[in-house]
Amino acid sequence: MKYVAITSPEQRGRYKSDFNAEYHEYKTLHSTVEQVSRRFSDLEDSLRQAREGSEQWHRVRQQIMQEYQQNCNDERYQEARRKLQYLHDKLAHIKRLVLDYDAGVRAAS
Repeated sequence: MKYVAITSPEQRGRYKSDFNAEYHEYKTLHSTVEQVSRRFSDLEDSLRQAREGSEQWHRVRQQIMQEYQQNCNDERYQEARRKLQYLHDKLAHIKRLVLDYDAGVRAAS
């Protein structure tokens, strides 16, 4: 379904229903991707705290490279990222259309 400018309350309701129907999946995917992002952020912090060139620094650096490669090769994770981006764009578009419609209705009142 293509989402175009909203021209009626019924159309707004359908768009809002579509948004709500996919929002739970979006939040679930976002949580999955966010966990991986937090893990790399934690590893980056550990790397910064280690003295460059030390055994700990090399160990953390190796861990980062290993986990990065695992994530690159994990089809489920890659699909989750793709689906998250798709839903993010779709839901942002729907939200913008609803907000634009609501602003137009308020302005006309």
